[in-house]
Amino acid sequence: MFIIYKTEPISLLICLTYIIQIDMIIGVFIRNFKLFSQTTFIPLSNGEYFTGLIGDNGVGKTTILQALDVYFNKSEWQCSVGADDKEKSEAFIQPVFLIPRDLIPEDLKKEADTINKYMWELRGKTKPDNDPNGYLKYFGGFISSVPDSEFKKTHIMLSIGTNSYQKAVYNIFDKSIINDADRWYRFINSVFNYIYVPTSPDPVSIFSKLSNKQLLAEVEQMSKEDFDCVSPSLLDTSERLLLTVAVLNRSLPQSTGHLCIAGFDEPESALQISSCYDLFERIYKIVGINSQVILTSHWYGFIPLLTQGLLVNILRQNKKTKFFRFDISRFREDIKIRKRIFKEKYHEELPVDVELKTVNDFIQTVIGSVINEPYYNWLICEGSSEKIYFNYYFEDLIRDGNLRIVPVGGVREVKKIYTYLTTPFSDLRDYIKGRVLLLSDTDTQLLEFETHNIPNLYCYRLVNHHGKSELVHIKANPKSPATEIEDVLNGLVFHKALLYFKKFYPDHLDFVSDEDTPQSASYYSLDLPPSHKDKLTAFFDHHHSIKTQFAYKYIEICKSGNYETPEWINNIKDIFTKEDN
Repeated sequence: MFIIYKTEPISLLICLTYIIQIDMIIGVFIRNFKLFSQTTFIPLSNGEYFTGLIGDNGVGKTTILQALDVYFNKSEWQCSVGADDKEKSEAFIQPVFLIPRDLIPEDLKKEADTINKYMWELRGKTKPDNDPNGYLKYFGGFISSVPDSEFKKTHIMLSIGTNSYQKAVYNIFDKSIINDADRWYRFINSVFNYIYVPTSPDPVSIFSKLSNKQLLAEVEQMSKEDFDCVSPSLLDTSERLLLTVAVLNRSLPQSTGHLCIAGFDEPESALQISSCYDLFERIYKIVGINSQVILTSHWYGFIPLLTQGLLVNILRQNKKTKFFRFDISRFREDIKIRKRIFKEKYHEELPVDVELKTVNDFIQTVIGSVINEPYYNWLICEGSSEKIYFNYYFEDLIRDGNLRIVPVGGVREVKKIYTYLTTPFSDLRDYIKGRVLLLSDTDTQLLEFETHNIPNLYCYRLVNHHGKSELVHIKANPKSPATEIEDVLNGLVFHKALLYFKKFYPDHLDFVSDEDTPQSASYYSLDLPPSHKDKLTAFFDHHHSIKTQFAYKYIEICKSGNYETPEWINNIKDIFTKEDN
């Protein structure tokens, strides 16, 4: 993989990339395994290393994780109910991988190039050869969502399966390009580990499958140190789950050689809903240099905490399974686009309720967490880039004050969440200990809404006024100029970050001079004329990930020197730390 600040054009990819290449599973074909009696392709990555599988009970979420356990760990095969001997003989599980070229053995490299060329050429094909059932067409449409500019030259796309007799197979695709499926299957198992974490996990059993004595020792040690328990077997279900996550978080960054795919089956089922957010945040931290996470869930409140990954909503109707994919980095925009396309094509509404359930589950989590001990505080903001800045500036409150920061995708979502929170915060005011601050930008067309004087629930807006950035109540004056997070940062650091990006976007940022600017708010520090403001806006709007990339660079610069913290940051800290607000 490239762990990158994703962007375009490709030249910037090279310059903004930490060249760390690891492998990943991007999807899997399943036939005659449990629920999937017909050949079915399940998408498992869009080039990122986190995938959330959501949907009702009985749609096959757990089946997918169990199928991977059969493939990698040779667990017991469970054919579809009612399958006859012929159907059992046709059963298979066949993942699709992206594997760095450097890992391919010398004796397989020539064949790997042939396989890779064939697989990528399926991308976007409307009429692939030898495709009577349309599997190749569907697969080609799926891999159009995988960024070939990042992976095509550095990775090999490969698909090798196993049948119900645990023999290597190469189904679906052109069999003539594979000489020795067994050899490829052995290679796959030499570079991947798969950890299946069921709803009631046994850490010792899970890590025993890896034949890794160090991990087993970690399990025993952390059971004693972190849970004050002499044996993991004596822990309750929630503690065993937390121990498993803790071991993965501690051990995987140090591991080398193997990619670990961790499959979590409904991890929220072991915990109270108020604890779910913290658990999912820990699981998301597993995603990294040596690990890929696939989880199933009925709790959609985890979606706002993620910045990258794939969300797959599984729907089963009339014994047919459909997979609706959403890019988590632009989740709400993706839903709107897919709703429009679906309605145009089928003349009906998209049959998913992800948005509504996401909000409902999130609200329940917030309410529970501000009441129960230890209670949490919440900073709810508009966008993912804001979360990056806030994770840095409020690091102490996150660590010591149980602060959680959640981007919700725009001011309308901020308003919606505030509205949902007002009644429980008012009714339960005597029991609420945690504080919630909802923060929005000042837009050109300002969205105003009624707020109430409710203890521990605050709604503020950022705006530039009289040479500085201020934190004001949502309906207070001033109501202009338009102010976004990029307008209220440390001006000197902001300028240094712009200079860095100027090398890659000279046409957008040609107005940025080499002279240092003051550390006042970036809006005033740069003091740009309208034409230069337009260019700066065009730079940030050039690609949906630019603001995120810029935020990471800004933080990197902040950490390299002693720079002033914007005053409004301290004002927000006061809201969470002062005795009376």
